[in-house]
Amino acid sequence: AAGAVADETAALAIDPKSAFALRIRGAAKYDAHDHAGAIADETASLALDPQSGFALRIRGAAKYYVSAYPGAIADQTASLAIDPKNVFALKMRGAARFSNSDYPGALADENAALAIKPRDEFALSIRGAVKQNSGDHAGALADENAALGIDPRDAFALRFRGYAKYDLDDNAGAVADETAALALEPSTNALRTRGAAKYYLDDNAGAVADETAVLA
Repeated sequence: AAGAVADETAALAIDPKSAFALRIRGAAKYDAHDHAGAIADETASLALDPQSGFALRIRGAAKYYVSAYPGAIADQTASLAIDPKNVFALKMRGAARFSNSDYPGALADENAALAIKPRDEFALSIRGAVKQNSGDHAGALADENAALGIDPRDAFALRFRGYAKYDLDDNAGAVADETAALALEPSTNALRTRGAAKYYLDDNAGAVADETAVLA
């Protein structure tokens, strides 16, 4: 990503109005987790070439990662008007809809993405989260199991599988999943769920420690 950013920056020094160079630099910044930079480059690119589905997809994904969910949904919707079967746009719009609490819309998007690419780990993990928050705990467990079969280190999928196990009264499984998720990244919700599961396993000291960490 760093090399791509350097090359496209050099290209833009020669031709500052190159929509292509802006698009590719924006994509490289997105891959490097520079989401603000990606949004800026893709916005500049789209000012020159408003019908670029690629730029809309990258900008929409970057907006998702900075929690600008309505903008992310709008960009992916515009992208899908150009390329209705694009799996990336479908799964990212679904993720933004999930984060915006539009669970029916998120489920429809992730189902559409998985109909095209059944082993898309991101789409499976988001669909599992949608099902969990919609009360379908068994469905959530199945989707998160499938996602973790592809990427065992997905902290998001581990967290949501833990939530599903907790709601299905598998407290030991919930503790294991939330512990694995917390080893990868911090999460208040993972701590809260692990603490509750420990309580029901009569591990009062562990429950107190986890819930105290949540309240700190």
